[in-house]
Amino acid sequence: TSVVGEIRGYEQENKSATLFPNFGIFGGSGKFIKLAYTVRNDNKYPVSVFFPAGTIFKSTNLEYQHGILLQWTWFCVPANSERTVILYLYCVNKGRNNSDATNTYHLAGKTSSKPVLELLNLLKLKMINYEFFKHLKSSSADAYDYDVISEKMQQALWALTNDGTEIPAELKAYISELPELDKEKVPAQMLDANAELEVYLDEYTEE
Repeated sequence: TSVVGEIRGYEQENKSATLFPNFGIFGGSGKFIKLAYTVRNDNKYPVSVFFPAGTIFKSTNLEYQHGILLQWTWFCVPANSERTVILYLYCVNKGRNNSDATNTYHLAGKTSSKPVLELLNLLKLKMINYEFFKHLKSSSADAYDYDVISEKMQQALWALTNDGTEIPAELKAYISELPELDKEKVPAQMLDANAELEVYLDEYTEE
């Protein structure tokens, strides 16, 4: 697979699937950074694109926030086709501008920050992503409101990256009570860092 065009901030809020499967697929979580990411698959078979927890997207303009994924997200690209996803990311730089369509980003690998890695370990297998709740229409999405989840995860991250403190105990308790993903439906590397990634893995559903 290959990235098509620039990775640019996304501003529209229309989450309809009218252009499915080529557009409008949302993944990740967070409120302040939304990026449009287009991938081309020239293979004769469908493939999956994976973004591990801790993946960082850096802004090309330092007046804007850098973004990070706190949980794995993945999506499928049909054979000989393109697909655009909107990645929701958490802000690493409190006080800088939110993403918008005037700004571009580049993929900058995974975080090596020990405090952030400890947060990722707390979140391992936790259902915090938008797509895990079937676009907020499921019973679990009602029980664990997505807006609340993303707000609390941002608070936990900023405690580490901006305040230089530990994650508050009440946030750790909240994280521990979040529902977990089905281990049978997630990438092998989520469970074993030495495992190989699948060529194709179905997008996550609760069914």
